[in-house]
Amino acid sequence: MEKDETTQRAAQEETSPVQDLKSLRESRGIQLKDIFEATRITVVNLEAIESGRFGKLPAPVIARSFIRNYAQAIGADEGKLLERYNRFLAESQSPPPDEAPIPPKRKSFKKWIVTACCLTLALLIAAAVLMLREPVKAPSPSSFPTAKPAETAAPTAPEPASSPVQTGTTTPPATPPAPSAPVPAPAPTEPAQQPQQPSPPAAVAATDGYSLVIEARDYTWIRLSEDQSQPYQVLLKPGERLERRASRSFDIDVGNAGGTLLIFQGKPLGPLGSPGQVVHLRLP
Repeated sequence: MEKDETTQRAAQEETSPVQDLKSLRESRGIQLKDIFEATRITVVNLEAIESGRFGKLPAPVIARSFIRNYAQAIGADEGKLLERYNRFLAESQSPPPDEAPIPPKRKSFKKWIVTACCLTLALLIAAAVLMLREPVKAPSPSSFPTAKPAETAAPTAPEPASSPVQTGTTTPPATPPAPSAPVPAPAPTEPAQQPQQPSPPAAVAATDGYSLVIEARDYTWIRLSEDQSQPYQVLLKPGERLERRASRSFDIDVGNAGGTLLIFQGKPLGPLGSPGQVVHLRLP
């Protein structure tokens, strides 16, 4: 009976924060879309935080910033939420060391030895069979038909005799095209310079638009949209960089402002904010 009561209390402790967060948000008339517009955290991540499904959140560095911003938006205690998230990380990372099946590796190694022995035996048997069959193939009647191709080679000899006569006839026509060769030579030189003229406008077209480089100095989450297209999310590790081009504008959401550097049109922008802060930018 005592065990059942403890399990029920643990279940209530796990579910009560979820109900408290949702009821607190609804009591203040705050919707998830309102939090999204204020923090630029997607509704999917907000629902995961509110329901306690931390496994659907991104990397811990970004997830902690999401939890802080969510707690501040609804006026909840961010310390308790972070404690629940840290417990989730500890529980999710603890089981791997227990799952270390060493015995199956030894069995697989033994199976590999058995298969290797079987293969070597099969190769030895095949080699022995081939060695026994080789003396049977030794007596070949190839020595007799060799005299016949000698007779066929005789009539082929007069054929090359006619070839030098034909080569003599082909030499004179080689001389007349010689004077015509210098005439077309100067013609292609002039148009060869003309197609080079359209190359400068191509270089000018390459400079149109805007260039953006995102360098990650720490784990950071990026949400990027080029020319108001469908946005996509990217998780950058320290030292990684992302290069993009757009013809009109960029819409950027940075999950870790203190660990991200933006270079727009070859010029680095100033500090975006503090570590863990979510920032929304539109360039230019």
